[in-house]
Amino acid sequence: MTKPVFLYGTLLDPELYDIVSGALLEAQPAQLQGAAVFWVAGESFPILVAAPDAAADGVLVHPSAGARARLDYYELGFGYTVETRQVQGMGGPVEADVYVPEGAWPQGALWSLGDWQSRHGALTRVAAREYMGLMITHSPQEAARAFPQIRMRADSRLRAQAAPSPAPLSPDLSGRAVVPDRTEQPYTDYF
Repeated sequence: MTKPVFLYGTLLDPELYDIVSGALLEAQPAQLQGAAVFWVAGESFPILVAAPDAAADGVLVHPSAGARARLDYYELGFGYTVETRQVQGMGGPVEADVYVPEGAWPQGALWSLGDWQSRHGALTRVAAREYMGLMITHSPQEAARAFPQIRMRADSRLRAQAAPSPAPLSPDLSGRAVVPDRTEQPYTDYF
């Protein structure tokens, strides 16, 4: 079994965790002392920020090797690294791996899982399905570079589901029922 992982932010969403890790979220509540979780200003994801008088709420998971590889793929491509930190679990202090952001991100308001789920959860879940499908053919960094396009496709899928196409035409309206009046081809170059 791999080292426990402390999760915070979007992966606390059980459905997203299932999509990313390929496993059900079986977790224990935990806290990371000296840290807090904030939105990245203008973005749909959180970061972990050093905050000496705070404690970041999260969970401890014990992923299988396969689930851990999938979690690493998802997080490392987006510029997170893995650090071992002491986390306060239900039974006391535990050494756990934590995904922490590299570099500086503009800090927004305090993170709220409920706000994220209502505003960004559906889109992120649909995008994560496509993203994780790239694992066998793309590096995490290549997949992350494609993520803006993946999110656009996910948004299109969600909009299409919300406003489905009208019912199909009746069977008596086939191509044979259409009689062209005239045909013109005003442009014949390549494009």
